[in-house]
Amino acid sequence: MSKPLTIRLDTKKFYYPEMTVVAVGPDSLTYRVDYPHGGGAQQILSPGGGSAFGFRSHTTVEVKLVSITDGTALLALSPGTPD
Repeated sequence: MSKPLTIRLDTKKFYYPEMTVVAVGPDSLTYRVDYPHGGGAQQILSPGGGSAFGFRSHTTVEVKLVSITDGTALLALSPGTPD
């Protein structure tokens, strides 16, 4: 991956409008999300690993890095529960 990739999210389902994959390596993926009201989060995942992001009482977004094959990452996103 030579430049960041923005993934648009359904705001009715996830609340957040987008997340950005900033790097994909052979054994990791880094993503960033900017919160609509300021601030944000950045995470690094390994294949099979997962994380979540969320802000206050809004729905969290659960992120799982399923695999990386030849520089292509497969992510699974699902809505979590509000914090």
